[in-house]
Amino acid sequence: MSWDRRRTPLAFVPLPRMDVFFTIPAAAVLVPAALVLLTVLVVRVRREPGRYPPARLVLLVLAGGYALGVLYVTLLPIQVGFGRYGFQNEWYADIMPVPLVTADLRSFSLNVLMMVPFGVLLPLLRPHVRTVRAVAGRAALTSLSIEVTQLLSGWLLDNRHSVDINDVLANTIGAVLGLLCLRLVHRRWSLTTMHDAP
Repeated sequence: MSWDRRRTPLAFVPLPRMDVFFTIPAAAVLVPAALVLLTVLVVRVRREPGRYPPARLVLLVLAGGYALGVLYVTLLPIQVGFGRYGFQNEWYADIMPVPLVTADLRSFSLNVLMMVPFGVLLPLLRPHVRTVRAVAGRAALTSLSIEVTQLLSGWLLDNRHSVDINDVLANTIGAVLGLLCLRLVHRRWSLTTMHDAP
């Protein structure tokens, strides 16, 4: 099929190239996100006050703060680039799909530590999610979602982050360690309570 230049003259006019680069600071994302989370929490507490005892409110606030911290560490600040500042490599250039081969000990350790609170908070907020398999599965899915978001932000905005299967592995290990720590504390707390009982 050939195009008729007389019928579609604009199709052959080259568009001007736009070279754009700017940074969206972390505060521009975190502050509105925190306000939204706080607003949702206040509205839900007012609608169902009996459902949110003080201990659960504390856990929800901690979980919200933790989520914002993970957002800050993994995606912020956001760098936006188009034109010659945009993504220039092949789409797979920043993907590291082979586990452990390219693992960096420092980065791996930090990714483990980042998800330890996940393994602690999730069973406390969702008591039915308390097995190793359940926590590991949700941690892996959460970590994979972060990696996919990083990949898409790199493609679309040039917000460069490497997408590494080692991060998913480390995050999952961290969440399981958090769950095991919670179990250990709970077991010791229960034994102490039993010993102190009259």
